[in-house]
Amino acid sequence: MLVAKFDKQVHKRLYNKALERKLNNLGNDLRSYKDQYFKVIKNTELDPAAIALINELEDIIIKKNIDYVRIEDQALPQQTSTSRVKEIKKAIASIELPMAVLPIHKVKQIFDKIVIVDQENYVFIINSTNKSLDKETLKKEAEINPLLESRCKAKNKGVEFVNWKIIVV
Repeated sequence: MLVAKFDKQVHKRLYNKALERKLNNLGNDLRSYKDQYFKVIKNTELDPAAIALINELEDIIIKKNIDYVRIEDQALPQQTSTSRVKEIKKAIASIELPMAVLPIHKVKQIFDKIVIVDQENYVFIINSTNKSLDKETLKKEAEINPLLESRCKAKNKGVEFVNWKIIVV
């Protein structure tokens, strides 16, 4: 259930199929133009029309390469974000239930920050973007719908219950 909720909140970061499709289509086009180019250039005798075709194909290949690199640069940050999301999902899925205590190494794998608002309120931050989080970002994100929220018995004196929520950034 937690993994499904996590997937729903990070769907936009995971969904880069449009860029992948563009890269795939552009790569196929590029291969096709290169194949044509090498077929024409293999001919030992090149007439003016073949030379003009070679020049045109070179221009197209250069433009397509530039487009490919530009789109690849857009996709790269998403791919690093996707790898972080996959690490978090793997850590969440590996938690064995029921559990009495969440091991500290799992806490470190899943949560980037833990914000203690006061003695009775805690916010656990999952940073799925791998970007540094400042106070303003944390404040803004804390107001968004949490992944989970609940309350549990407190161990601190004078506090009966602790409210907690998990936020995905």
